[in-house]
Amino acid sequence: MPPCDTTTSITQLKLGFISSDFGLHPVATLVRGLVSYLERDSRFEVYCFALSDQGSWWRSNITDGVHAMVSLTGLSTVEAATTIHAHGIHVLVDLNGHTLHSGLPILSHRPAPVQMSFLGFPQTTGASFIDYFVVDAIASPPRMANSFSEKLVYLPLSYIVNDHKQLMFHVTSQAPPSRDDAKLPASPFVFATFSNWQKMDPTLFGVWMRVLRRVPSSVLWFMQYSGHEAARANLVGEAVAQGVDGSRLVFTALSPWINHTWVKQAADVVLDTTFKNGHTTLVDALWAGVPVVTLEGDRISNRAGSSATASLHHELHAVMTTHSLKEYEDTAVLLAQSHALRRRLRDAIQSNRTQSLLFDTQAFATYFGDAMVAAWDRKAERPTHIAVPLFAPRAPSTPPTRHAPTPRKPTLDQAPILLHIGGHAQRDGWQLVNIQHVGATMPDARSDMPSLHRFATSSVTAIYSSHALEHVGHGADASYAVTKALAEWFRVLVPGGALYLSVLDLSVLASLLLDPTLTLLEQHRVMRMIYGGQDDAYDYHKVGFTLPILRSYLLDAGFCRVQRVRSFGLFADTSDQVYHGRAISLNVVATACKLGVAVDVTLPTIKYWTD
Repeated sequence: MPPCDTTTSITQLKLGFISSDFGLHPVATLVRGLVSYLERDSRFEVYCFALSDQGSWWRSNITDGVHAMVSLTGLSTVEAATTIHAHGIHVLVDLNGHTLHSGLPILSHRPAPVQMSFLGFPQTTGASFIDYFVVDAIASPPRMANSFSEKLVYLPLSYIVNDHKQLMFHVTSQAPPSRDDAKLPASPFVFATFSNWQKMDPTLFGVWMRVLRRVPSSVLWFMQYSGHEAARANLVGEAVAQGVDGSRLVFTALSPWINHTWVKQAADVVLDTTFKNGHTTLVDALWAGVPVVTLEGDRISNRAGSSATASLHHELHAVMTTHSLKEYEDTAVLLAQSHALRRRLRDAIQSNRTQSLLFDTQAFATYFGDAMVAAWDRKAERPTHIAVPLFAPRAPSTPPTRHAPTPRKPTLDQAPILLHIGGHAQRDGWQLVNIQHVGATMPDARSDMPSLHRFATSSVTAIYSSHALEHVGHGADASYAVTKALAEWFRVLVPGGALYLSVLDLSVLASLLLDPTLTLLEQHRVMRMIYGGQDDAYDYHKVGFTLPILRSYLLDAGFCRVQRVRSFGLFADTSDQVYHGRAISLNVVATACKLGVAVDVTLPTIKYWTD
């Protein structure tokens, strides 16, 4: 069994993340972007070690974003540790702690030279074989260091990493839900708590009931988590005992994940739990732009709210973070009674969220990576506390995904590289990239869909692709995964570079397929459009797109300014095809938003829907 390379000359650290929660679990939703960004960082090679084989979109997407996803299911602790060791992991990060299906027994065999705990369990492990625990100075101030058996890694931003900017950016632009959309009564004021039942305690519930009595027109909104029937009966009974009409406690079903944060915008104020703060749920509320009231406690588990609000904005932190139950109660009542204050607070949250450190996953990955390097550099010594500076001296290794670059014009002595991927039509200045290895037209380059290895990073000015992306897969085992293809296109594009992308509009084709006026032959033709003509080994469609699905893929890959257009006016191809009076193509323009001085790419032939 080869040990990992412990020499100082290694050029890449092998980072391992071990968890039972890479399936449908809050931890997976939080770390997806982090591990993907770390894998893109040239300093690291990222491995995920799964303690369960729960399948989900999250598991597949995380797998696509890292070097390897390794299943440890069914292995003994010794076998699992041996497997991790055989991969030569330098730093192993445990995401479970003392939670269900914990991997700590595996780490007790020391499969990696440096081992640390992060995120999943907000308390010390008490284990001698865990060297570090990742925190921030608000969640766990230095005066609390003695309550940890591990040495602490202090990040310069909230330790609650999240992926909201990448996966839920639509929340910032969509119209907010109505009370009816959220299945709420038409109440003048809605307090909400989105935490699970086990985070609630009698003392806090008493405070909530006092708040409801002081704000007579209000209701308190709960989510129907598992066991909600029994919980509802207990909570309503206690509310009545404390002089509050039980009908003022409102319980609604959990929304689909893609909509759950959007729905939470229907709340006026979110009341955090105090024994253990909301973590994912509190960050959800802030991304939804809803004011929260949190109580700063005496340990990391009940200082998470304070940590999150501080990374959002220091002035907002001062308003939303309280230091006693009385202040907590009074702040909640004040926000309910002062519409002007509440409106200013909500506007400030919404205007700060996209620019704040709290939601900057790329910055988090950079700082987290710096911490991993620092921990590795100290491997030969006894572990000591590590404080990562806020302004790291090195530039980020990967581009931010949401901050559009400042435009510049390309220089006259630099001919732009323009790629036409997957098509056969020629046009002056455009290089053909044949992804199918077939066809009569001689391509300028041949390449598999995800790989443009011939082209250097940030070297291509524009990419055009029409009806090619449907031919790739989207699962963990797909050779030509959509995420891989878009990541590669993003890689080669210069800062500000343009992607002109046309795919079949599945929503249009679905409506045509169900159109009763079409003949059977016409319906069959629509069916072939959906699944591909299947005339050769390449003519199969493996994935379909609607505008929300395509936009999500593009934003996740790092593109921004995604805009639907009527026509590109570049090539005579299927991007302009009409069937039964319906345009069957979904045509979008997207910008590669990455660090660096950006080109200003303009295509005068584009026709917009407003034209």
